[in-house]
Amino acid sequence: MKVDVEGNEIAVLTGARKMLEAKRIYHIIMEFNKPQWKRGNVPKSEIVNLVKWLHSLGYLMKPSNYGNFFTTNYFDVNKFDAMYDEPWSSFDIYFYLPEPRD
Repeated sequence: MKVDVEGNEIAVLTGARKMLEAKRIYHIIMEFNKPQWKRGNVPKSEIVNLVKWLHSLGYLMKPSNYGNFFTTNYFDVNKFDAMYDEPWSSFDIYFYLPEPRD
């Protein structure tokens, strides 16, 4: 699932909630864009909670600014809160289930 919705990531994933909880979506590539969130008044806590919710469903996370998330190591989701405050504007995150489910 590719999500590039200019700040509306929460709405898209809320719409896909049942499929995500049923583990029907194995891969998610999502652009995270802080300027769009600021324009839409999306608080940091909602984005952090979104990442933690996906993690609670079993999704692992690999962030990337350069499209090389397939070669980076698994990212500890608990570090995302601190990473959010770093000086980046946007980047992609690859969320994936470690093993496909039936």
